[in-house]
Amino acid sequence: TTEGKEALNKALELKPDVILMDISMPFMNGIDATEIITEQLDDTKVLIFSMHDSAEFVTSSIQAGASGYILKDTTSEEVYYAIKAVANGKTHFSSSIAKMLIINLSRYNICS
Repeated sequence: TTEGKEALNKALELKPDVILMDISMPFMNGIDATEIITEQLDDTKVLIFSMHDSAEFVTSSIQAGASGYILKDTTSEEVYYAIKAVANGKTHFSSSIAKMLIINLSRYNICS
């Protein structure tokens, strides 16, 4: 689906185990859709699949309830692994996203 509202409606109808969610969509962005989905569907996990690698998008996605964040240039093997990890209740982040999160956490002394 290419629209956030449509993704939300499909998720509420189908109740999938994992949703691969883009951020940039018309009518409702993926972060807003993720927040509603994770609030209303306890058993559905959301994995963000985006071209955006900024800390703002990543942290907003995590705050919205996403279980992971991978970039669109990720290999198909990693996409498979990420979906499997999220489906099993774990988290998964592209290595560059994980590194950026660690750097940002250390800047604010959250890790110490």
